[in-house]
Amino acid sequence: MNLGIVSDTHIPDIIGEIPDWIISGLANCDLIIHAGDITGSEVLAELKEIAPVKAVQGNCDETDLAESLKLSRQFEIEGENITLTHGHIIQGELITGLTYSFPDADMIIFGHTHNAFRQEIEGQLLLNPGSPTVRKRKNFYSFARVELKAGKIADIRFVKRNRM
Repeated sequence: MNLGIVSDTHIPDIIGEIPDWIISGLANCDLIIHAGDITGSEVLAELKEIAPVKAVQGNCDETDLAESLKLSRQFEIEGENITLTHGHIIQGELITGLTYSFPDADMIIFGHTHNAFRQEIEGQLLLNPGSPTVRKRKNFYSFARVELKAGKIADIRFVKRNRM
């Protein structure tokens, strides 16, 4: 199964629409996972034209959109227990807080920092796809692609771009 993982798109509050490089980069995904700060509901509608979408609310999402999404979600894909959260609700240091808050997750997908991040801690994979539209302390925009095969993570890669 091929997953496209995005976060912090901030559309339309920062930019007007999903850039073409993101649309083409998410092609052939079986599922798109959005870790919040979508900002506008039209983004979810456009992503759903590519593949089914699982999403959570972020701290910048419009009120109507935020009310329709949960702060975190737990689900299983090919035997992997996945937790999805934006990360803004975590108290204290983010990484420690995530592993403490979601001890049963095999993979924790989060956003909020806009920084691409991947680390395994005591058997848990923590993954932040970064932001494909807003750079913060990074010289690139990004999202992630994850391939699951036979219940295992076969590949994780960041799709990066220096300019939009």
